[in-house]
Amino acid sequence: MLTKKPLITVIVCTYNRERTLETALHSILGQETDIDFEIMVVNDGSTDRTHELIHRIAISAIRPLRCVITSGIGIPSARNLGVEEARGEWIAFFDDDQIADRDWLREMLQAAQETGAEIVGGVRRLQFAGAAPPALGPLTREVLGEKYYGPHVDRSNRSTLACTGNILMKKSLFDRIGRFDPHMRLGMSDIDLARRALDAGVSSWYTPRAIVRHLIPPYRLEESYLKWTCLRVGTSLARINHESWGPLRMMGPCLLRVGHALSINAVLAGLAKLVGSKASLLDRKCYYWMAEGSARMALHLLLPRAFTQEAFFKRLEFRTERTAFRSAS
Repeated sequence: MLTKKPLITVIVCTYNRERTLETALHSILGQETDIDFEIMVVNDGSTDRTHELIHRIAISAIRPLRCVITSGIGIPSARNLGVEEARGEWIAFFDDDQIADRDWLREMLQAAQETGAEIVGGVRRLQFAGAAPPALGPLTREVLGEKYYGPHVDRSNRSTLACTGNILMKKSLFDRIGRFDPHMRLGMSDIDLARRALDAGVSSWYTPRAIVRHLIPPYRLEESYLKWTCLRVGTSLARINHESWGPLRMMGPCLLRVGHALSINAVLAGLAKLVGSKASLLDRKCYYWMAEGSARMALHLLLPRAFTQEAFFKRLEFRTERTAFRSAS
């Protein structure tokens, strides 16, 4: 029976990713620190051998490793369940397709103690499966999950919000700012939560010393995957703005994004084609797809009966990656 409460609970939500989950868990268990922490995996309806993997690792783990099993409730609700079950004073979120540097958790807590922060976000580097990293533009890298906001510890702002791939939060915060929005099944419920925290005056900081590496398999460099991800980002941004500002103010940034996509972005795409810059052209495509997703969600929120788009949104649900893309398992 668990009696002593840990200082930190590391939450990993997972669905049908047994191969990368094993690497992720071993990187957390391999932390070089004397911090008292536990790991809790929320297994959201996996149909592969995820449960057996967790059980096998837990038997020999040097840290407490617990598992909560759910039945496909979606990533925001899975995170909320993890918060409810966490015993730590602090909660660190970590993705099931990442590798943590050995001093990751220590650096996160140290940054929180040095700054007095209640939220700390770190660096997320991309680790590609190929021998050499491909040439990608900054927007494409951001779409793939890269997070780097400079070499100095600094306060977070609306452009440097932490994501649940690399974040440390006081558990008590959830009583003040609420939980992850369970309706945001397309993604970015973490950005929504971080923005709400920032708007509520929560002390949020960024540290470049807490580093994780996000694993990028080959299929994530295909245009079909990037389009799917950009559409999700665009729809989620529109929903966040709608919840924060209401329907009329939501339309402002949406119209600007669409206008930019059809004008300046189109010109930049033409120039990229002219000079043969594949990386720049892919960035321009990503921007266009994000604008499309934003416009479609905005229309749905303004005129839900006229623009239901149920099938479109269903295809964009976060967990459908495992079935929509052949190499995703």
